[in-house]
Amino acid sequence: LWDTATWEEPVLLPLATRVYCFSPDGKLIAAGTNEMVKGRSTNAVEVWDAMTGQHLLTLRGHRGRMRCLCFSPDSRQLASGGDDGQVKIWDAMSGEEVRTLANSSGTVVALDFSSDGKWLVACQGKFDQAEIVLWDMASYEASRRLKGHKSRLASVRFSPDGTRLVSASDKE
Repeated sequence: LWDTATWEEPVLLPLATRVYCFSPDGKLIAAGTNEMVKGRSTNAVEVWDAMTGQHLLTLRGHRGRMRCLCFSPDSRQLASGGDDGQVKIWDAMSGEEVRTLANSSGTVVALDFSSDGKWLVACQGKFDQAEIVLWDMASYEASRRLKGHKSRLASVRFSPDGTRLVSASDKE
């Protein structure tokens, strides 16, 4: 964890991770761990205090490698996705699982909340069956499924004002 005022590393988080994110208020860091411990994958989300490096929560529930994390704009919820095809919504303060959104047919590779927190978008699926799913966060229902990419999806983001959505795939 680098301090951008001094470019020193004041806090070292003891993680083996490839996916992480800051909460919008800057107080929390979430990291998806994919460590092998005694031959088993841990597949957990670890939540840390961004200022002190104190470990706060371990969120367990995914059955495969973690691929993406995203905090809601108010920093109160955390979404996670991965190889098990599930999108999980967590209470970022208590660590309780709020909801598992319907399983997809493949890996969830990217997540993003709209700036007003009303929508969560997920890139999910397998290669030519990939889709972008827009989740209504009030009902936790899939509102829209967007298809059109011909190769594996890589990322998706809302514009800051929430009026546009951009997506990218590996080969297009």
